[in-house]
Amino acid sequence: MSSIFPREQRVEQLFDRILRDPRACRRLKETFYESCPETDLMDADSVEASDKIFANALIHAYQNQDLSAFLMAICGNSMFDLLRNSFLIPLRFNDKDVENPVILTDETGALRDNLPVAVPDKKYKIFCDLYREKPEIRDFQMCLAYGFRERHVYSEDLKVQTDKIGEHLGVLLLYQLPKDIENHAADAEIYATVWNYMMQLEETLPRAFMYYGKMDDFIDDIKLAQYQSLASHKGRVLVYGVGVSYIHKGDTLIYCDLSRWEIQLRYRKGMPNFKQDNDDEDVLKKIKRNFFIEWRIADKHKMDIFENIDYFLDSNQEGNPKIVTGNALKSA
Repeated sequence: MSSIFPREQRVEQLFDRILRDPRACRRLKETFYESCPETDLMDADSVEASDKIFANALIHAYQNQDLSAFLMAICGNSMFDLLRNSFLIPLRFNDKDVENPVILTDETGALRDNLPVAVPDKKYKIFCDLYREKPEIRDFQMCLAYGFRERHVYSEDLKVQTDKIGEHLGVLLLYQLPKDIENHAADAEIYATVWNYMMQLEETLPRAFMYYGKMDDFIDDIKLAQYQSLASHKGRVLVYGVGVSYIHKGDTLIYCDLSRWEIQLRYRKGMPNFKQDNDDEDVLKKIKRNFFIEWRIADKHKMDIFENIDYFLDSNQEGNPKIVTGNALKSA
């Protein structure tokens, strides 16, 4: 019997870089555990292998020294699936003759005809704003693209099937490799060559695969206009809630803060996500939504209004709020 996937060649340099980088080791371990059924960090889409699949994969791995065969049975990822889904190596373009990513715009930034996915107007406007400011660099392209990642699992008849995960729509930046590298280096050697650039890029742009949005995306313009009219009445008016500075700047702005840890504890007690009615949803799903969406828009909103804050209210301890002036906070 032969191994399920051909062994990657000349991987020593790439593996050495991973083992010497604590961040890479941590991300690889987290991706593995997120994909394993019955763990606290389990991904919502993880599927437990049947007894037959597990036993066959274990024996196959032992007989053929095929680690990927066993990994697929216990976490739904081959060895290089784990590396790619940990964002430790780049994704292959059009791997196995499957178009991925799908380029949605032409060389002028205009949307192509007969697109396979819908492109929201707001997303395309963001892309156009970026495209107009793109730098003129040789062998560089910017386009709007749809893409996905993959993992490999066994079907019940022990055939390998490919599942799409992490489907996303976003801005794709393309740089062409020098021909001497492109033509003569194995994939793993190319990954090792671009390793430093890739890790630096992820440090600089930690949200590259996360939600791109602002509080504005959650605002109903019609209701906002109605409340703005009410808030303009004479006399003392108290407006409270998430994003109330959209309604009125106010004479006094109090920012009520709640830590990430306290939010997670409240999720466990049944608190829903922002503008959702998912009180009884799995806690890990709530936290994932918060991590990728809500905390990010909240952080951006805080920075947008930071200079206008008159008082900062710490509301983490129920029944025991603490408050400081905005000036004291800014000078701390």
